[in-house]
Amino acid sequence: MAHHATIDKVDNHLKYAEQIAAHHNARLTPIRRHVYKCLLMSDAPIGAYQILDMLDGVGAAKPPTVYRALDWLIDLGLAKKIESISKYMAKTSQEEAQQLALLLCKTCGHAEPFDAGPVLESIGDFAKSKGFQKDQTVIEIIGQCSEHRT
Repeated sequence: MAHHATIDKVDNHLKYAEQIAAHHNARLTPIRRHVYKCLLMSDAPIGAYQILDMLDGVGAAKPPTVYRALDWLIDLGLAKKIESISKYMAKTSQEEAQQLALLLCKTCGHAEPFDAGPVLESIGDFAKSKGFQKDQTVIEIIGQCSEHRT
């Protein structure tokens, strides 16, 4: 899923983020806004230190600042951490927040979310049958996209 969004799309996604923040009685501060914008503009998932390099003087340029902003965005459903590679990507709609499965290309870094609803439900049911209280289910399929498959 390439974000590499146009300015109009980025503005629309930032308005969406403002609405989500307001709904949670929270504020999209300048640093949170900039971190979200970095995620939106990236054509592949990016790491916290890459975001730190992109801050351009917005806020305190220290790793904890970026990690706090990323945690806040994740908590509000505006970003997702790709656990296996410790990188982040923007979520741009409520529907996308439900897409917890990703196809990850190890060659180009492309990440494509997909709806794995039935699979996720089955996994959740299995966990519950074992008496396990799940917090999150992460499915990441790592391989090569059609463009880089040999």
